[in-house]
Amino acid sequence: MEQADKNSSGKAQKIPNVLTRYAILARIYGAVIPANTEIRQLPKEKAKLLRNENHTENTDRLLYLYGAGILDEDALDLLIRGFKGNIRNDVIAAENRVIADSVKAPEDRITSGLVQNALLCAAYTKKYDMLQTVSFDEALEMTELPHVCITDGKMRARDIEFLRFLAEINEPMGHYGDAANVYVEDESNVKAFAETENVELDKSPVILNMKNAVIYSKVFDKDYGRDFIKYAKENKIPLKIDCDREYISYVEKVKLHFDIRHYERRRYICGNRVNWFDYAPSVDGAITDNLAAITRTKPIDLSVKDKYNNEDLVDKAAERYKTKYPFAEDTVLEIFHDKKTSLKILRNGKFIDVDKTLFHTQLFEFDKIWGIIQMCSRNGQLRKMNDRIVIPESVWNEISPDEREYADRLIREQYIRQTEHRKSNKLLKSLSDMKENAESEKKKKEAISTMQKAAEQKRINDAANRPAGVQT
Repeated sequence: MEQADKNSSGKAQKIPNVLTRYAILARIYGAVIPANTEIRQLPKEKAKLLRNENHTENTDRLLYLYGAGILDEDALDLLIRGFKGNIRNDVIAAENRVIADSVKAPEDRITSGLVQNALLCAAYTKKYDMLQTVSFDEALEMTELPHVCITDGKMRARDIEFLRFLAEINEPMGHYGDAANVYVEDESNVKAFAETENVELDKSPVILNMKNAVIYSKVFDKDYGRDFIKYAKENKIPLKIDCDREYISYVEKVKLHFDIRHYERRRYICGNRVNWFDYAPSVDGAITDNLAAITRTKPIDLSVKDKYNNEDLVDKAAERYKTKYPFAEDTVLEIFHDKKTSLKILRNGKFIDVDKTLFHTQLFEFDKIWGIIQMCSRNGQLRKMNDRIVIPESVWNEISPDEREYADRLIREQYIRQTEHRKSNKLLKSLSDMKENAESEKKKKEAISTMQKAAEQKRINDAANRPAGVQT
């Protein structure tokens, strides 16, 4: 409460004493109230109560606002008697705004309801310690926002969509108590209220962090605005009223940015199940689910000029990646986006979601089955029977029934590799024999040519050494 007006002795004066002094001063200055000025008077009972109060500067200013028709009787009583915090600056700001508006055309003035609401709102934030402090001017700006409104000095959601969003992100809401405390409503109760059919917004819980709601209201309708709010809240990023820079940075570096790896299918042991085993780099040694070792992550950024639905973002990034780095059908993409990872497989030209848990599940004991197959391969026990590749029944029974379909495909793969290896060996042997024969034939021809050249040289030498006149 403001300090009471004091006389020369230093004692607080009652309002009647002050009124007498003001009346004398008005006469001294010759002040005259224009005849057409409307001044609202206090009801007698209300005036009687106030006369028993100590005089304060705030009382003067608030009475002026009441007399000018800005404050109603309940608001006046609440502002004079109900707030113990220092609201002097807010009352002065309200008075100055009313005085400044008095010279404007009626249609350009702010309404008395807005002034009263803003002043009450600012006063409430001084009364309750847990509220974010708001000035009169800030509160006045809040009355013109698209998704929040202030009634009776309390901020509430203007539309059900915004109320449900605040409930979704667990923004504190509650009620003002009579004493200097605020009741914070349980989050589950707020969500239940927001989802109630035919919600009465004027009875909804009060928004407690008003400055937060102002920021949210300003970006709520922007592309990805709601995601931006959630991102800032989850990552404890403080937002200012002017948060355009932070919003643009979020859109460019988080919302439309992706890091992608792709894994091409190497085998078909798992059938129609999309499983890491078919994409692992080797079957000859120990196989582990470490696909990251076979490819590097590549960045993909979508254009900020285009608009996308949230549901389409990942698919759009996958398509962009495919255009930039072409790959075959059945290729799996691992897509990292905003702390989330998703898997997609290219099937019939479309990207289909892959369950991450099932993808990384170990479907069978590879080492055990592979050891059995290798043993049969070395012992020549892999045999073809009609269209089937079989191993001895005693060995087959060592494999668990739920793993036999994978073992069957592994056996077939090993048989094909074995057959191809044999063909390769035969081909190599054939090529080697041809090469040896060619080398041998070449040497024979070279030997004959050498002998012929030697015989010809001998004949020439013999002819040169023969005596004259000898005929041969």
